[in-house]
Amino acid sequence: MTAATAASRSAVGYICVPHADEDRINGLDGQLTAHARRTGLDLVEVFVDRNTATSDGDRPGLALAVDTIARHPDALLLIPDLSHLPTGPPAGVPSDEWFTSVVHEIRTVSPARAHPSTRAPSPRGRVDAVGPGGPSPADRRAKACSG
Repeated sequence: MTAATAASRSAVGYICVPHADEDRINGLDGQLTAHARRTGLDLVEVFVDRNTATSDGDRPGLALAVDTIARHPDALLLIPDLSHLPTGPPAGVPSDEWFTSVVHEIRTVSPARAHPSTRAPSPRGRVDAVGPGGPSPADRRAKACSG
């Protein structure tokens, strides 16, 4: 099988927002779809948790996303940025161990956002690995400034 005929890798999208603004949700969905298209991913489905705070562990959409990844073992979890992941264990997912045994890769469309109160980079950092094009310009600038 040649590279041109190889099957594309699957991705399952997940969005978590503290509101129910469908225009903003559709915009985030569009970002995931465009990123998948640009990077050659087959976006299987996008799951959304609406009216959900970052600290809220009740994430039925995330549980469905993890279940979908379990049915597509090569799939990665695609999120707009790290702020869409819970800060504590999700209540709808049986355990962190189960989550990590199913979800082997998380890719973000955008770099981690700055903390809103300090504008400092998120302490969680980036989850996605450096892609085939190498580090992003922002990553190169950050490295140059840090030493």
